[in-house]
Amino acid sequence: MSAADSSLVSALKDLKLGSILSILSDVLGIISVLPILLSLPRMFIRAETPREMLRQMMPGIVPAALLFAAALAVGIISLYFWFRASNEFKRHDERLGIGKIGAILSIIGTCIIIVSLLILFAFLPQMISMIRSAIEMPPGVTDEVVGRQFAMRFLSLIPIVVVTLIGGLIYLIGWILYGVMVMRLGEVQGLNPDFKYAGILMIAGALLSLIGNLAIIGLVLELVSLIMILVYSDMSIKSLTSSQAQATPTS
Repeated sequence: MSAADSSLVSALKDLKLGSILSILSDVLGIISVLPILLSLPRMFIRAETPREMLRQMMPGIVPAALLFAAALAVGIISLYFWFRASNEFKRHDERLGIGKIGAILSIIGTCIIIVSLLILFAFLPQMISMIRSAIEMPPGVTDEVVGRQFAMRFLSLIPIVVVTLIGGLIYLIGWILYGVMVMRLGEVQGLNPDFKYAGILMIAGALLSLIGNLAIIGLVLELVSLIMILVYSDMSIKSLTSSQAQATPTS
């Protein structure tokens, strides 16, 4: 196998592994928030008071936080492999270097999110204690008072939330740049030309995730694009290795 093909195969293997880990990260993230999201409509339909809503959400807060933290950790590992892949792709074609920039930005954004969440987790025991106190308050204390206490507490966390959102924006910009690189992989000789469609879906998913009502569609497109990258990477690896195997006897 030529040095160029060997470099491409190595990059594709990292891209494939990164895609698998990214899918796992997305699944863990969805699982972490799904129970709470599913319970919200039922709470509002029943017109439950804030105190009753807190009582129902309380058991799921810590498991959700731990699962989300695991999702972020797996996501960082996946981005590391994508960084390695983009580094190899850049050696093959300078235009693919945009993926390296994208991977770096996504890693920086994720690290900002993790640090912000760690600060929020430091407040978690205090928040849990506050929730328990609110639940156990005597009937004479109105829900309006409980809501006011929580509003004051959450206002103090606004700076951390803003930093988290900035980290998320940096991550999305990096994701879009990596999507551009994936699109360009379809133009590389020997690789599956359908990579361009996976890149388009990556970019579309990132943009739609910024629009509240379309965020779910954006997440679905992201998962589809990751599966496509996984499949096309595997197909391209087999194509490169099989073509080299066929060329060896005739040389």
